[in-house]
Amino acid sequence: MQLYGMKLEAGETIEINGKKYTKLTSNFLRPDNKKLYFYYDQKNETFTDRCQTYRQVLNAHAGFAVVDWVAARYHCQRLEACELRSDDPVALIQAMLAVYAWCEMKEWLE
Repeated sequence: MQLYGMKLEAGETIEINGKKYTKLTSNFLRPDNKKLYFYYDQKNETFTDRCQTYRQVLNAHAGFAVVDWVAARYHCQRLEACELRSDDPVALIQAMLAVYAWCEMKEWLE
């Protein structure tokens, strides 16, 4: 699948707590040098990180204010479970990459 010139690879469909999600993998890299992936929530017709950025913030000992700022900046929602969600996959990818970059540069910025 091509989206704005970006390659997205649709993967397996999984069921979590009664909801069906399709895994989408992009050509962008996460901090661990694996391809960035996220999910399409079939019921809500939205895209979600399923709390990946939340875990990255925890590992970096960064404040959650950055997730709120990034979510607002890239027009995503941060749900109570610290899950990023958007109806636009590009916005979600931008938000996820921004949080990853912030966590990686946190020590350098201090």
